[in-house]
Amino acid sequence: REDGWFIGESAYDTLESAVANANDGDIIEGIASNYTITSPIYIDKTLTIQSLAADAPVLSGNKSNSIFSIGTNGRLTLKNLVLINGYSDDDGGAISNNGSLIILNSTFTANIAYNSGGAIFSNGSLIIENSFFNKNRVNYGNGGVISTEDGTLSVNNSEFVENYDAFNGGAIAISSTNAIINNTNFTDNYAGNMAGA
Repeated sequence: REDGWFIGESAYDTLESAVANANDGDIIEGIASNYTITSPIYIDKTLTIQSLAADAPVLSGNKSNSIFSIGTNGRLTLKNLVLINGYSDDDGGAISNNGSLIILNSTFTANIAYNSGGAIFSNGSLIIENSFFNKNRVNYGNGGVISTEDGTLSVNNSEFVENYDAFNGGAIAISSTNAIINNTNFTDNYAGNMAGA
């Protein structure tokens, strides 16, 4: 197969179908290919989505919709994936998180939100490690890459490069959130009002 997703020995043509058929705690593995997500995939259980091999699957919102929406009962781990061209006319260009989100060894590029969180809007627990964020954008609100309004945020060993926000927080905007950021580089991020990084 040149593309597809697997839960153990079970194969699915789309990630949407794999998530719908997954049980709580399952690991979904994808073949490296380009996948267009046509509407946000809702997560209301504990799942890990990762690459099947070294090369990363590319998930695209096709500049028309976000890629994941995590409910209050959702716990999602993303590992070795690329998320591009997500779009929201509200918050969270690629992901809106109201539960728990862990991002490992992944890349977010060219995701856009009109309001806040060009790549990720989080009201829950958000952990990011060894990941890269480039050219994400917010057109009006806060947080060119990440906007948090509640919960917790931990960022380790990651890079934020050339992200943009028209108002506050070219890379990250934090509000009412316990945040820890370690060993992370911020380069050429821009905010129209305050806090380029």
